[in-house]
Amino acid sequence: MLALAETIAGTIFNGKAHVKLINYPDNYPQDEPRRRCPDLSKIKKELGYVQKVGLKEGLKRAFAWMRETGG
Repeated sequence: MLALAETIAGTIFNGKAHVKLINYPDNYPQDEPRRRCPDLSKIKKELGYVQKVGLKEGLKRAFAWMRETGG
């Protein structure tokens, strides 16, 4: 999530947004994973998924759409 937040800060806000890392609260469930990294190999293999838009371009498009639509 930190890497994604930094990518958004750099791509969308031209580095003007500050990313702050906070610690998990003490009451956070112990079995809750602290890192999630989706594995797209199954969707690629089973459905022939091919990424057409990179992360940065996708973020730019999503934020532009949100600005236009108020979404």
